[in-house]
Amino acid sequence: MSCLACKNKTSTDRCESKAITKLAYCGRHMRCKNPNAWIATRPTLLRVLIRFQGRCRGFIARIPIRTAGLGVLRRSLCHNDTEIITMEGKTEVHPHDYFSVEEDGKVWWFDQRSMFQWSQKELDIRNPYTRTLLSKDDTRRLRNLCIYRRKRGIPLYHEGQYPSMTVIERRDNKWLRIAQILREQDHNIHHEHFISLDYPHLMMMINTLTEDTRWWHSHTSDPSVYKYHNWLKNMRNVMHTYESMTRLSCDIGMLLLSALYDVNAPGEMAYYVITAYNRASSVILPEFD
Repeated sequence: MSCLACKNKTSTDRCESKAITKLAYCGRHMRCKNPNAWIATRPTLLRVLIRFQGRCRGFIARIPIRTAGLGVLRRSLCHNDTEIITMEGKTEVHPHDYFSVEEDGKVWWFDQRSMFQWSQKELDIRNPYTRTLLSKDDTRRLRNLCIYRRKRGIPLYHEGQYPSMTVIERRDNKWLRIAQILREQDHNIHHEHFISLDYPHLMMMINTLTEDTRWWHSHTSDPSVYKYHNWLKNMRNVMHTYESMTRLSCDIGMLLLSALYDVNAPGEMAYYVITAYNRASSVILPEFD
């Protein structure tokens, strides 16, 4: 990108030098105390850019609102009056923290952070009030909101309620969330299936994923696929250095969960994960005396 300053104090032409990476000006104009902004000499263009920027910000701000569910902008539709954990009223929760599900004509609402916390208690995500299983569309909406908050650095837990877990609990939590995502993609599997894998089967699973993502990144424009292919390759190279199977399983789960969150096609990544697991678990290893 070219520098966004004028060439000099008397000119209104744009500087043709290349701007410094992630900055608006070139090296010469970065050293100026008050550089003349080229856009300020084009008021018509400036108004167009401001209007365009406002529309982009409005579109981004409405993403979590469209995903939140019924009642996000009309709280009179909500059936329950208070939040299940914070006990806040239905009119007190910000629209970007709101999540609801519709069940038998009733709209049950929650704080997104409360539902994230609740969803990690068991494999099947249920309505905390009625204990009814959430539909795949509802769990997918909750997962998309989780990804939205995670990518923008918005807290996923209420203040002071981030769980302090042991290595075993973290391992179980990672594989639980992976299994939930796989079940959203119609792959019926339990997280204990992954936890029970020993070192040889984990090695075969990682090796399969490494080779599958090698093919995938050569047929897609998603840069995240190439990043996680390299991470899987590095994991394959250092697996033998782990002294604890629990720590190894936890780190592999963390890597795969991050990949399922970040790639543009989580359904395809879920297919590769379940395929690698099936291939690894179907192998019968010889026993030695």
